Amino acid sequence: MNNNNMITNEKERKRVFYSLIVFGIIIALIGFLILQSYFQLNVLDFKSIRRYGKLIGQVAAYGFGFAISMYVVRRIAKLAILNKFKKKILMIAKVLREWHVPISIVAFSIILLHGYIMLSRGIFMNLRYISGILALLILALQIISGIFRYKRVGIKFHKITGIIFIIIMLIHILA
Repeated sequence: MNNNNMITNEKERKRVFYSLIVFGIIIALIGFLILQSYFQLNVLDFKSIRRYGKLIGQVAAYGFGFAISMYVVRRIAKLAILNKFKKKILMIAKVLREWHVPISIVAFSIILLHGYIMLSRGIFMNLRYISGILALLILALQIISGIFRYKRVGIKFHKITGIIFIIIMLIHILA
């Protein structure tokens, strides 16, 4: 066994690897959209892509809803009243734990695409735009702190930034 890997679980390492491939594809798409806009190419109709900006954000929100649900399910599992259901809840928590990181990585890349599409319209000084930019910055911190969690560093910081992200994301969605 190679101890140089940050992710020791081989199945999880593969899932993270494939999610990083999806991340790379979406980042490449964002780069292509930036270059197309800069060189004024007409390969893709950007106006039609802008129509889907909110839908892309909703898809990412569902991904983060799944990733965040791991925390909620773990909290429920700690309740003493649910001893009968504890095995089932722990089984659900295990599945959520296995997919937490890969889905978060893919959702983050979709959020970046959503952010680029929405910011390409211009920056507006309203609560939705400001909370969206703030949520994106906090989410970047959240992702970085998640990387350090594999080395058991910054576990509390990861949890705190997660809670802050949830609050700001809710403000962004409801604004």
